[in-house]
Amino acid sequence: MKTTLLSLTHFVITCALCWNSAACLAFDANASAVQLPPNGEAEELTVAEIVEILRRTESVINTLSVSCQSTGKRDLKASMDANAAWHYCRQSVSCTWWVDSQGSWLYSGKSSERWVRNNPRSEKTTLISTFIPPATGKFALLDASTNKVIREGDAGACHLQLNPTEIVGYLDGVSIPTFLQSKDAVIAGTKDLNGRTLTLVEVIDKTSSSIQWRHLFWVDVERGVLPRRQKYVRLAEDEPWELIAMLDCGIYKADVASGLWLPSEAKSFRWDLSNTGQVGRLTHAAYHSLSKWSINPTLPNPDAFLSDSIRTQVGNSPPSVKNPKG
Repeated sequence: MKTTLLSLTHFVITCALCWNSAACLAFDANASAVQLPPNGEAEELTVAEIVEILRRTESVINTLSVSCQSTGKRDLKASMDANAAWHYCRQSVSCTWWVDSQGSWLYSGKSSERWVRNNPRSEKTTLISTFIPPATGKFALLDASTNKVIREGDAGACHLQLNPTEIVGYLDGVSIPTFLQSKDAVIAGTKDLNGRTLTLVEVIDKTSSSIQWRHLFWVDVERGVLPRRQKYVRLAEDEPWELIAMLDCGIYKADVASGLWLPSEAKSFRWDLSNTGQVGRLTHAAYHSLSKWSINPTLPNPDAFLSDSIRTQVGNSPPSVKNPKG
């Protein structure tokens, strides 16, 4: 397994996708939104103070929209069977997201996919989707060449599985400040990244007797952002931690209207995890260029958004398509 991870690490460092994953929005340090303790030493902050800093950023955002240009690779299994075939795909996506702080989102994107193993083919699709927590979602997938609806369903969906809620400080639908408060988080020192000194906050989550998770959050306390986020796994106390997911932020730019720092690029990585907890091959690696941020816009009505977007693509009312789920 160590050899496999070394080769994956070499791939991540040398691949054309730059090293960078989505981070949170952050306050402009010059706007006096974030105050350090009197001694000014970030490394002496407590977890409670880190949570408060991140809450300040979170409190500004009720809704947002952002455009994203993504390129990446996916390596997926046809099933969870250990002997199932892997399906490798190169993908380029242009999309727009609208999300709110309650977890609802709307998505519209165009994708060009090239499957290069096990049934090689090229596909161009348009995906329109909505999701309202806890589990109300709808999507329509169109052939981008003909604008014909080829599939519909009752589930939220997106092309490259990077939701802006992750970019702005959420973890599996839970805000990171809330997550830190609910766990035994500890300060794990400081490290430099891109010329800035960041505070590391660590959470070890023992969700079962067999698998342990380690979350490492790199916090820029002056800006109130998370420039890097890593997730590790191990099977026992005496085994080394192995990286299974990573978000790493790119270049932040100050947004004058909101007083926030917004990332202009990001990168995301995920590795396969078997049913027995073994880390395997790199299954997702993508670079995302982020633009046209809008903080607290009015979001479209989900039902109208879906139907109007389909009608715009098709040119008239979409044809009736049988739900594949029956």
